Amino acid sequence: MYSVLIVDDEEPVLDSYEFMLKSASAAGFTLAGKARSGYEALRLIHEAEPDLVFMDINIPGLDGLAVIADVHKKFPHMVFVLSTAYERFDLAKRAIPLGVFAYLVKPVSKKTFLSTLDEAREALAKRPVPEDGEGGNPEHFFFKKILWQEMDGETWEEWRERLALPSDRGMVFLLELEGDTEKWCKKIAEQISWKYHCRFDVILNRGLFLVSGNADREALKTRLDAALKAVLPPALARFRGVGELYRGPELYRSCNEALRELEE
Repeated sequence: MYSVLIVDDEEPVLDSYEFMLKSASAAGFTLAGKARSGYEALRLIHEAEPDLVFMDINIPGLDGLAVIADVHKKFPHMVFVLSTAYERFDLAKRAIPLGVFAYLVKPVSKKTFLSTLDEAREALAKRPVPEDGEGGNPEHFFFKKILWQEMDGETWEEWRERLALPSDRGMVFLLELEGDTEKWCKKIAEQISWKYHCRFDVILNRGLFLVSGNADREALKTRLDAALKAVLPPALARFRGVGELYRGPELYRSCNEALRELEE
């Protein structure tokens, strides 16, 4: 799953990009946040570390290129797509040394937006993978990046061994909860683990769970609903999405199915 930050000072543009990002055609991407100024963009880039940023140039405070210049060295593999209302050669020239991926002239059509996402997905997939994962935590790196991509058999077996997953097959479910997501997800994982081998992480404030084994989807849903009822206070809002069972290299399909059900 690749996370996306949208930066623009026009609310209709933010809403339009968010809507297109959540369409079925944009599978594999999720919204990390929206920023309306240069300083807000800086804060969210450091907090969320998105994979892809749609950056308007003319925003209050620092302009879009100044923001990119500020974070480029710290996040060299972050992909930036510039957008502006006017096609200006001087801005494009400033963008080239910063490794800006694409340059869009507003208004941006859905076709252009989605084709840019497809191209960005290919570029993101080719980024070098840190040997020990993000921040020295390989399991977090697996849940945030690897699990959302199609894997070849060798890559899957390496990760399966590294994470001590007992089965070649698995299923993914996602939870969106009010309050302390980490605390509630830990309690829910304990409930699920009475019957299933379950691992989880919190990505973008959502619980992402991997059930390793030949689980039945409907049986898992029943177990999950019982766990939610047992663990969570009645007034606490909760949303869930459950994917189908797949072999390891195709677990990304289960991720996308779970995300689609969650958002629906």
